[in-house]
Amino acid sequence: GVDSQVFMKELPRHLQQELAVFLNKKLLETLTAFGECSLPFITALMMRLKAEICLQGDVLCCEGDHGEEMYFIVHGQLVIFKSGVGKVGVLNDGDFFGEGVLVEKNARRNATVKAANVCTLYTLNKV
Repeated sequence: GVDSQVFMKELPRHLQQELAVFLNKKLLETLTAFGECSLPFITALMMRLKAEICLQGDVLCCEGDHGEEMYFIVHGQLVIFKSGVGKVGVLNDGDFFGEGVLVEKNARRNATVKAANVCTLYTLNKV
């Protein structure tokens, strides 16, 4: 198979940007949080996303751990757990979580998030 990351790096920057926006069109349509943002901002965001696949039962983050990335759910379902409470919620296609770790210094995860099934995600790391 072809590694899309290697392929993308071989293209001129403007084509990398256009391709990133095109390939992530479905994700963009589901993310209402960015609906009012400019195309240059959306393009810059798309260039920084990293695709990930997780399997049923995978733990994406644990309550209390130091966080470095935000997650966007393209497809799948994640379950949120809090210590002393148990299951507190479910995240589905188009949802996102972990935005607090991008803006807070030394932020800690406030819940544990586990995959309920096979999930396709994008992560956005701190700069």
